[in-house]
Amino acid sequence: MITPQSITAVYSAVLDDKLWQPALEAIATDFDAAACSLLYSEIHGDTPFRVNFGSKFWAELGPEAIAHYESNYAHYEVDAWNYLQQSPANTIILDTDFADAELLKSRPDYQYVMESHGICHRAGIRLNDNPAWFDSMTVQYSTKFKLPPEGARALLAEIGPHVAKATECCRMFRTLQQRYQAALAALDHVEVGLCVVTERGVVILKNQTADEILFSTNQLKITADNKLFYTRNNEQLQAAFSQCASTALGMNRSTEFIFTTTDERTDLLIEVAPLHDKSGELERGLNAALVTLIDPARTEVLDTSLVARAWNLTEVESSVLEMLVLGSTNSEMADKRNVSPETIKSQVRSVYRKTNTGKRSELIRLVARTSPPIR
Repeated sequence: MITPQSITAVYSAVLDDKLWQPALEAIATDFDAAACSLLYSEIHGDTPFRVNFGSKFWAELGPEAIAHYESNYAHYEVDAWNYLQQSPANTIILDTDFADAELLKSRPDYQYVMESHGICHRAGIRLNDNPAWFDSMTVQYSTKFKLPPEGARALLAEIGPHVAKATECCRMFRTLQQRYQAALAALDHVEVGLCVVTERGVVILKNQTADEILFSTNQLKITADNKLFYTRNNEQLQAAFSQCASTALGMNRSTEFIFTTTDERTDLLIEVAPLHDKSGELERGLNAALVTLIDPARTEVLDTSLVARAWNLTEVESSVLEMLVLGSTNSEMADKRNVSPETIKSQVRSVYRKTNTGKRSELIRLVARTSPPIR
């Protein structure tokens, strides 16, 4: 069973990479595993990178031992990693899915880790399936297990969505930490609206873009007692705050809520996700909700190039993607590209099909999630 402490630890790591080790250690304990690791690889960015986080086992093993394994034995795992990288999010694999247990134990890589480190079987999960990056979590079992435990799949299915959401949020906060040596304190550098909201809907922090969006819409407002109020369906939004704050405390399993609203002044995309402030930038141990506000009329701040590369869009499709995000109509796109309306319709359908989206709001959210707009 995944404990509340593990879920809270995962959302703590959103704001501070150093907290991934205790989070992964807590997960390993829940799995009765010897170790747990998280791999995050930027694939199509301007400066692709790879980050590995590990539980206590990996920290104690040290970089030299890990480098030795990767140089001499990692190639035996290529088939499993390729399978996972080509699979949809939440795909779960056990090492015995690829070979008989006895055959595995005769492989040089298994013999090495069994003899040197007391590790045998492994299980893993693909977290997000955004092709701009690859992230996965694996657990490693000690040699006391003759086979991967029967409950491994269920546990990975339970904790996987939380780790996936945390790594997705990490993209923005990691950039803020690198550029401004702060996360929550640097939210004004993010060009989408961001609010940190308590379980009761009280706004304890919001950035400048959120202020501008709230001023321009009739759908969301800040009340006299500093609560975020949704005129269209406030009860549903308040429930989202409560459930996400409860998830950050480990007492719920909701990872996100998404609202799309329209009024006579502006459309608005609202996303609510769990947030735990263990480091105390705002309040040590705060369990809250991170609210993202995207105004589809302000999409000039969004960079579509990474989505175009990651989803293998053609040059024409990349141009159409950019115009769609900017809000151009089919007629405007046809005029700009000097093609027929039917041609544009076909190109728009192709962009939606390739990106697995069905409407402009989904496309905007995908672009903002893939390339967070940070000054």
